Amino acid sequence: MPTSDISTKPRRLESLLLDDDVNVRLEPLLRAVGFRTQSARRIQVRSDVALVRWARQHRHILVCHDKYKDRKTNQYLYPEIYHRGGQVLRISGRPGQDVLTSLGKILIHREAWRDKFASQDGIAILYPDKLTFQEASKLYTYVQRPMDLLSDPAKALRKRKPPRRSTTKRSKPPKSPTAGAQLI
Repeated sequence: MPTSDISTKPRRLESLLLDDDVNVRLEPLLRAVGFRTQSARRIQVRSDVALVRWARQHRHILVCHDKYKDRKTNQYLYPEIYHRGGQVLRISGRPGQDVLTSLGKILIHREAWRDKFASQDGIAILYPDKLTFQEASKLYTYVQRPMDLLSDPAKALRKRKPPRRSTTKRSKPPKSPTAGAQLI
């Protein structure tokens, strides 16, 4: 085969939208491998829900470090993914981690998250040694249950756990030797 037939261009992979919390030095590495990338800084969208909407409309996968532990964010983001769709790659670890570590997590698990996203929407969490996937319907149940409890206050009260009681016994202060003696 003549050398002129071999293409030096990398093949085109998935389109990724990089959240603000992703190191900016990851973008050129992803492009060099063959991903089409866009930065949230360039499109000037800040909220997580708006980023998921933009990514869905432009056929991108959102890449972030967010753990979405903020209940307010979850109340809007998870129903958005459930009702309208959306795909999120969450890179485990802190946002300032080494860019090669982030790149490695994306590449090592690419086949797995690509297969999951081919059939369903949700969040793929990329760890160094594994991938976990939370489908959209399961994400929605995380916020739906608390919403159901709010609609029926009596149900919330019935489900409430009793307060924890301390198991440590309080020690009585030692009696002083002069406590019973009278002063003369």
